[in-house]
Amino acid sequence: MAAKKRRWIRGAYGVVLSVLTLVLGALFIKQVWAIFRTGDSPFTRASVAAAFWEISVWVWIWLGAVVLGEILAIALPIEEKPAKYSDVAKTLKSLKGRLPDNGATVRNIKGWEIFRKTVWGVCIALGVAVTGVCAYYVFKNNYSPMFDSNFFTEHSATADRLVRISPWIVSMFFIWVAAYLYHSFTLDEETIRIKEAVAQKAKQDKAMRASGKTPADVQREEQAALVGKTIAKCAAKGKTADVNKKVDAVLAKQKRKDEKYRLACEKAAQKRAMEQTRAEKKKANAEKYAKRNRILLWSVRGALLGIGIFCVIQGIVGGGMEAVLEKAINICTQCIGLG
Repeated sequence: MAAKKRRWIRGAYGVVLSVLTLVLGALFIKQVWAIFRTGDSPFTRASVAAAFWEISVWVWIWLGAVVLGEILAIALPIEEKPAKYSDVAKTLKSLKGRLPDNGATVRNIKGWEIFRKTVWGVCIALGVAVTGVCAYYVFKNNYSPMFDSNFFTEHSATADRLVRISPWIVSMFFIWVAAYLYHSFTLDEETIRIKEAVAQKAKQDKAMRASGKTPADVQREEQAALVGKTIAKCAAKGKTADVNKKVDAVLAKQKRKDEKYRLACEKAAQKRAMEQTRAEKKKANAEKYAKRNRILLWSVRGALLGIGIFCVIQGIVGGGMEAVLEKAINICTQCIGLG
């Protein structure tokens, strides 16, 4: 069986086992909650056994899934070398730096970046809103009578409120997980597209150097090839009357594409120049601050040394040495008992 198919089967199994684990965890919480609400001392051997028996089918299904996972691990092994940790965002930024336009004109890149920011913005807004509403709901003193219950009255409503907000918290958790998975997926896809663009650009540059052509020559050849392809397509469809119109439309589209690429390259060059200037300024500031800190450090050390010397001299002049010596003699002869 191909390695790709094995990974797909193992991945599908992982999703199923994760869902079963979540379901079983929710059932355990539900049963514990049901036992807790039965009285003052609800957790007895009989009540726990009865509650466990009600969900025993799901427990056996989960155990069977775990055993199936071990069987799959033996039957469908996936031999992979341990990959070294790499920051995908830094790798992507480094790859984009190899392209003149910083990858702005690569297919779907810009849309993914915008949609990622939108998704995280919506997730943060939803998280703040849900957290605020749930916190107000839990800590509010005056509570609507429509939610009243005996347990609610006896336990100051805290437990009931926590149970009622749990679906919102779980929903937000799944939304954030989905956003993270989408973020990771788009970064991986971007990396693949950018690598392809970098390889294509390197191949074009190598061919250009080998032929001795300039970028303008290559652009003219691409336009001529595009015009020839358009004419051939019109001739194949029998639409020779529309050849000039089609050629003009294709050339206009290519011109817009070239202009977009040129503007993206200029913008990328400006951004790199700004980053370079910022890095140089940061380095210069760091050197300046380091020099100032060294001067300040040695100034403080010199001041402390001068104060220490002054205090020593003042003590000697004021007879401090004799007083200290007398006290030392008294301690040794009277207190400790030497001599």
